[in-house]
Amino acid sequence: MANDVTVDADLTFSVENPGLPTFAGILTGQDKSLELRINHPFVFTGRSDAAAIRGVADVLAGHGLRVTVVTPAGALATLGATKASWWQRRVTGSRHVRIEGFSALWTLIRTRRHARQEGVKTDGSSVTSFA
Repeated sequence: MANDVTVDADLTFSVENPGLPTFAGILTGQDKSLELRINHPFVFTGRSDAAAIRGVADVLAGHGLRVTVVTPAGALATLGATKASWWQRRVTGSRHVRIEGFSALWTLIRTRRHARQEGVKTDGSSVTSFA
């Protein structure tokens, strides 16, 4: 049975790509609820990442798991959510990605616009800090 899955997590990671800011995160939690603290939301704003994020959200939901993504600005989205409103499904393309409020939506819009204008370049201080 897929819903018998539980997780205990305490993982710190960073990803470096030439020409892009370092992406870092901390995944913690237990049972069916996890929290992913990331240093910058740019990984969740690119259209090229959208299909992968929807796929991860679908797999998580299928196993009854939820991962809330948190940035220095606050909670951004929950992957694996069982309920997302119609407008969120329209924005994300998935019933298993819930945007955590209008401030999170505004963060996604601003970051997407910034990524397009700057090629996902940000200054080091805003990229490497956690809330």
